[in-house]
Amino acid sequence: MRRAPNSMPRSLRGGAYHVDQILHITGARTLFAGYQQDCHLPLLVERITDLDEISIDRALKRTYAVQSLAHLNLARCIDIFVEGGALYVAGVTGEGHILAHCPHTIGQDDAVALGIQICNALNYLSWQTTMPGALTVDPFTIFVTRWGRVKLANLASLLGIDNSPHRDRFTAPSGHPAQQTVFGIGATLHFLLTGWRGHYHDIPPYISEASEEVNQIITRALHACPDERWDDTRQLRQALLAL
Repeated sequence: MRRAPNSMPRSLRGGAYHVDQILHITGARTLFAGYQQDCHLPLLVERITDLDEISIDRALKRTYAVQSLAHLNLARCIDIFVEGGALYVAGVTGEGHILAHCPHTIGQDDAVALGIQICNALNYLSWQTTMPGALTVDPFTIFVTRWGRVKLANLASLLGIDNSPHRDRFTAPSGHPAQQTVFGIGATLHFLLTGWRGHYHDIPPYISEASEEVNQIITRALHACPDERWDDTRQLRQALLAL
C-alpha cells in the first residue's frame, strides 16, 4: 500500500525505526525525526515518494557508496530501503534542528562558522568518485546539532534523486553544479542572518547586521552570473576562513 505524501508512519522496517514528528514536507520529499528502536539513537528519516522503479533501483544500487561516507558534517547513513512504494533514507545526526526552523536569526560569527562546516562537507563529497554530483544546499536540508555542528541531511540526493525542495528560492538559476552549490550556501547564510523570505533569484537586501566583508562574500556567492561567483566550495571556504 502506497503512503500519502503527508502521512506519518509510526514505525518502519518492522519496528526497527520509530518516527516522532514530521519536520518538513516539500513536494515528494518528507523529512521525519525519529529514533532507532534498539538503542534509541536519534535519526532523521527522508522519504521520497512518486519514484518510478528505475529511479528506485538506481538509488538502491548506490546504497553501499552512501553508507560508506564518513564526515563530521554529514548525517551518517545507516539504512536505505523501500516501504509502501516510497524510498526511505535513515541518517544519524544527534539532537538538534534543521536550520530553517531556528527560532531566531543567527549572529555573524556563528553564520560564518556554519558556512565553513557546510563547505567542509561539500569539499569532502567532491573528492568521492562514486557520488553523482554536487549536493543541493538550503536551510531545509541542513541539520545543526545542539552543540552547533552541521550535518548535511539530504542524503537522498546522493542516491541520484533530484529532490531540490526549494528550487524556486534557494537554487541558482544557472551555472555548473559547483557554482550552483556556492549560490545555495550564499542564500543559506543570508537567510540565517536575516530570516528573509524572498526568492534568491532576486537581489536580496543588504545585511545591515553583518560586516561589509561578509556582505561582499554573500553578494558574490549570489551573483546572477555564475562566472562571477566562486568556482567551487573550496574557494568559498577560503574566503570565509579569512574573515
